[in-house]
Amino acid sequence: MDKKAIRKFDILAIIILILMCYAITPIYFPNDTFYSIKVGLQILQNGIDMKDHFAWHEDLPYTYPHWAYDAFIGLLYNWGGFSAICISTIVLACILGVSIYFVNIALTKNRLTSLVTAIMIIFLLGENFITTRAQLVSYILFMAELYCIEQFLESKRIRFAVGLIIIAAILANIHIAVWPFFFVLFLPYIGEFGIAVIRDLPLLSRISFLFTNMYKVEIGKNRNTSYLILIFVICLFTGFLTPIGFSPYTYLYKSIAGPSLGLINEHQPLVVIQSLKAMFVILLFLMFLTFTNNKIRLKDLFMVGGLILLALWGQRHISLLYIIGMTIINQLICNYLNKDLSEISEIVQKFFITLKGKIIAISTMLLAAVLLTIPKLHQDFFSEIIFPEGTCDFIVENMDVNNMKLFNGYDYGSYLLFREIPVFIDSRADLYTKKFNGKKDIFPDYSDIMRIKTHYETKFAEYGITHVILHKTTSLNVILEQDERYKELYSDEFFVLYERISNSDNKNIENNLK
Repeated sequence: MDKKAIRKFDILAIIILILMCYAITPIYFPNDTFYSIKVGLQILQNGIDMKDHFAWHEDLPYTYPHWAYDAFIGLLYNWGGFSAICISTIVLACILGVSIYFVNIALTKNRLTSLVTAIMIIFLLGENFITTRAQLVSYILFMAELYCIEQFLESKRIRFAVGLIIIAAILANIHIAVWPFFFVLFLPYIGEFGIAVIRDLPLLSRISFLFTNMYKVEIGKNRNTSYLILIFVICLFTGFLTPIGFSPYTYLYKSIAGPSLGLINEHQPLVVIQSLKAMFVILLFLMFLTFTNNKIRLKDLFMVGGLILLALWGQRHISLLYIIGMTIINQLICNYLNKDLSEISEIVQKFFITLKGKIIAISTMLLAAVLLTIPKLHQDFFSEIIFPEGTCDFIVENMDVNNMKLFNGYDYGSYLLFREIPVFIDSRADLYTKKFNGKKDIFPDYSDIMRIKTHYETKFAEYGITHVILHKTTSLNVILEQDERYKELYSDEFFVLYERISNSDNKNIENNLK
């Protein structure tokens, strides 16, 4: 196709991806959004002091693991409230979709498969990953990183090296939990280069055939990789370009060593058979390896294999398998089909830039967008089923929040602190572990209480709990309903608020029971 036809197809692809990203992006906010707003406002007003200001536990240090993103969300909230934050999420989702499309074009030179791949990745991510969290920005940066690595290896242009350093510095401020994974994406390239160097050593010349004739695996040797290793080393120092000290270097270790990984669902190991999307990607990759004669580059095998292992280790990493893994699978398919696919793609692309093709493509995506948007018409930014709006209204209007020690659930703690109610716990999980706060494992205590693994009254006495707010469906609530030491102050369809009677009153009740 000529340049004009290519430009028309790109415009059509961008429209299609924007429609899909708009349709996929949820209106409602996850729990994390509410603490991002409050932390962001705190940063804008008082800067970063490495202290927590929202839990009633005294003097907890806070790492500010995504301070730049939180500040951005705080600015948006000041400017346009929840609506501005929702719009920003849609815009970031659209940027992600378009980025995936153009990065795939750069790697495969095939616009049709790149569009199909971008659509598939957005669908695979879905509402679980395309949401108002720092990870959405991280996905865009990871795509930019993959592009810069590939382009640097091809051209050795300094701008791509600078781009990688800038991306590393941004990640260290946007989301330090994923900053180490910036370096993980380098490893397949470095690993392949290292094996190629070993293969070419004179001492190994007699057994070099073992490397050159590996079944279905091709070992490439790009001499620019040695410069890529230098960039890798330089990027290691970008962790110092933050206002949060050494946190980029220590955060992942503390998270792994602490108890929070075993208590949060998204950190649990992936059971592949329970995830149809994960099964689809893994089976697609295995089918290519098994049923085709085409060879795979060792770096691609390392990359997809490593991403599968990461996903099996923790469910949250499955998003990287979708984004990076599908991009590599697209490369493999294009390399395998080669000339035949190019001819088919050109025919299809020429059809879709005709008036009839445009009408069919845009109408189809509009219909899909409408169907996906209809359920959102009755959605709000948050649901009273998940977040205790009525209970918070009662607390703010009738109680002295600064003189109460409230025990609350993890899933709505961020909403409570957003309403300026000091919390026992919220979804800043690491804050409440001894590895991070240096004082007490609050999160494990919370988990034991909620799962009835410890006697709640003993722990409540230890922490000096004065009030308890619970979702009515929890096991703990079923018990507290029958406990005379807990007085119901407020109840609605979903949540209940209890006052814990003082110790002296407890003793009187126990004596009466005797």
